[in-house]
Amino acid sequence: MKKSYFLITFLLFINFFSQTRRRENFHDLKKIYSQYSEHDTRAIPAINELISVAKAHRNHTELTHLFQAANFYSTSPKQKLIYADSTIASAIISNKNALISNAYLEKGIIHFLYYRNYKPALLLYLKADQYATGTNDEFLKHKISYYLGAVKDHLGYNEDALLHFQKANLFFKKQIDEHSQPSIMDDYRKGYYNSIHRMIVCHRKLKDYKTADSLNNIGLLQTHNDSKNRTEYGYFLKELGISEYQKGNYSCATTLLQNSSELLRGSQDFAWETVNLFFIGKCYLASNNIPLAIKYFQKVDSSFQKHNFIIPELRENYELLITHFNREKKTSEELYYNRQLIKVDRVITKDFTFLASFLHKNYDLKKLQNEKKQLTEVTFFGILIIFGLSVIAILLIILFLKKFRSERNIRVNYQILEQKIINNAYALSTQKEIPTEKQEKCGPDQKTVEDIITKLKHFEDNYEFTEYGLTIHKLAHRFETNSAYLSQIINQAKGNNFNRYLGELRIKYITNKLYSDKVFLSYKIETLAKHCGIASRTNFSNLFQEINGMRPTDFIQKRQSDLKSESETNG
Repeated sequence: MKKSYFLITFLLFINFFSQTRRRENFHDLKKIYSQYSEHDTRAIPAINELISVAKAHRNHTELTHLFQAANFYSTSPKQKLIYADSTIASAIISNKNALISNAYLEKGIIHFLYYRNYKPALLLYLKADQYATGTNDEFLKHKISYYLGAVKDHLGYNEDALLHFQKANLFFKKQIDEHSQPSIMDDYRKGYYNSIHRMIVCHRKLKDYKTADSLNNIGLLQTHNDSKNRTEYGYFLKELGISEYQKGNYSCATTLLQNSSELLRGSQDFAWETVNLFFIGKCYLASNNIPLAIKYFQKVDSSFQKHNFIIPELRENYELLITHFNREKKTSEELYYNRQLIKVDRVITKDFTFLASFLHKNYDLKKLQNEKKQLTEVTFFGILIIFGLSVIAILLIILFLKKFRSERNIRVNYQILEQKIINNAYALSTQKEIPTEKQEKCGPDQKTVEDIITKLKHFEDNYEFTEYGLTIHKLAHRFETNSAYLSQIINQAKGNNFNRYLGELRIKYITNKLYSDKVFLSYKIETLAKHCGIASRTNFSNLFQEINGMRPTDFIQKRQSDLKSESETNG
């Protein structure tokens, strides 16, 4: 009995001793890796050892934190994604919403910062936001809001994005003022400085240069000689360089932008580094140092080739290159940068199509393709010989009369169309009552009719009719019905066949946009056609005239004229 008691006591002592040693080792290893800075891979071995221990004990909460730490210290974007996936898996097993939310957010940040893949980043941000709802983690919520603001900024919603950054900035500033714990202060400071940087960018895009400069002075003052925030200091140097460029201080701007690039190079933030290259090129261009300017513009193209990403505001880079080589009569180089600009537009448009269904920038791909074709097939057109001043005079009189009659018709038709829009006669969701006795015996039952009517309303309300290549068969498949039923119900409820119904939806939609949103008035006809789901410029123009009684170019000119008159009257 005594021997058994002694053995049990001895085993308990050994177990207690081993657990105590394990806790001490765990604490020691954490102390080892926590002394390193971000992207310092010397921390990884200690973290991997702790990961093995956490896995053995199935401590998924601790495991989640360790995978996040591995992501923090890793330098490889590919490896970061692997750690991010492991973080998500562990967080889900832990069943803690804050951990799950943060895990999704971190993976989204990797896609955003290191790959500039906005589509997966946005999906992950929204997933993170979903799990953050209901938690008490305000830091997490403001961090998600910050990155959603970054997506809005990319789309050009600068005012909306600015609200996100201002809200995040106030939160981080408050936390800095109220806390002194070093372990969390670094995160708050980074959030504070990064939100200031983003606010500066938004103010600059909104042409509020005074506020931008004022904020930049705060950022520069607080990050100068701060080894933990060298990247953030690089951002502020970038903005100072851009500000000096705008003021015409090109030599000073060049030095600041080059210094910024040196700081950003280590952070792998190629997007902002590319902005530096572009503005350095613009400084040299403004200083009439054309060879150096072109060299830096070509570096921007090299970055685009490497990463297949470019910030929309750098589109001008290619226009400058095309103009330069056109002036130099270097057709092959001009052709190359025309092709590159087409690729740039496709990359940007691809993001914009997914991220904001109703936002399209005026990147005229067809025009670029036509210019490319004209450069490839260089054709010389001769001058037409004019056969008599009398013939010209007659033609001019005929043209004048036609123009006069056309303008009169345009004015009348525009007034009629304007009244329809004002009186809401151009609303999309309109339908007729379908009498039960009118339904064919072999047709759909009342429940099917009501279901399809509901789906048609959703189809109209969500502007799904702007999808390219939409046919009645595709729509019937989406509605889980057959095309015969769908065609019959559209005829009865909408008073038109499918093609006419679809065409009217598209034209009414784009007409309302042209009338109510002056941004659309600057778009090319091809862009307007694409925006409402019509592939051909000709088909779009013809359908617009058939439905509205005037061509889209005439409507645009008349609307621009009215807005100008209103502005002069109010001004």
